[in-house]
Amino acid sequence: MQKKGNKYGTHRVIEPKGVLPQPANKIDNNMDEIWDNEILIDVQTLNVDSASFTDIKARAGGDHEKIKEIMFDIVAKQGKHRNPWTGSGGMLLGTVEKIGDALKGKINLKEGDKILFLDEGNGRIYFENTALLAFNRIQDEMKDEAEKAGFNDEQELQDFAREIRQEMWEKNYANNA
Repeated sequence: MQKKGNKYGTHRVIEPKGVLPQPANKIDNNMDEIWDNEILIDVQTLNVDSASFTDIKARAGGDHEKIKEIMFDIVAKQGKHRNPWTGSGGMLLGTVEKIGDALKGKINLKEGDKILFLDEGNGRIYFENTALLAFNRIQDEMKDEAEKAGFNDEQELQDFAREIRQEMWEKNYANNA
């Protein structure tokens, strides 16, 4: 049975107590056991935001090894990557490893899904299923192409698709009937 976590994630905050995880100075990042309201993610990529990276790069004098050292030190001290000088973090891309019992069936994710976490910098953190994100991006691009081709709405596009299917059927099958 998993431990019951605070709905705001404050059960992970080490210091200062009583704050949310994002602005906290240190969190517990032990993932040997997840709480009932957590998602365990295998992180493939951490994209540090521009402000944070520019700051760290300047502190390191542009030295790549020193940049790595600073970044690893931030995570070692805080349990997460949040630049202590700028307060900013970044975005991560990963795969859902486990879903806490309290979340199963309540969120639009399953184990194995690719996930993208975004930090808007104003304390709002949200996630997107990358498959849905890709689908929405394709849908937006197709909408732009349809408008360029002169289609004003979905019905016009569907009518055009029916015409093409009918012409193809007639060309391929009507003479064989």
